[in-house]
Amino acid sequence: MEMSAWHTDRVVLLGGSAWCLTLYSGMGASTALVGADLLGTLLQRNGSNTCRALRGWDQRPRPFIALQQRSGRTQA
Repeated sequence: MEMSAWHTDRVVLLGGSAWCLTLYSGMGASTALVGADLLGTLLQRNGSNTCRALRGWDQRPRPFIALQQRSGRTQA
């Protein structure tokens, strides 16, 4: 499953509920931890501008997650 966005307004999906990596990718727990840390960092850096923080969080890991999703499909 792939989603065009991992947040709507202030509702955010994290880890497996956001990018749904398969067991074959071997990166589920790692990306969940890194994603949560990145979200916290961006929220802290952007102060009261939650929209900008969420946009950045949605865009930064997307290329890596897309690669892992493709890899998981290939390995399956």
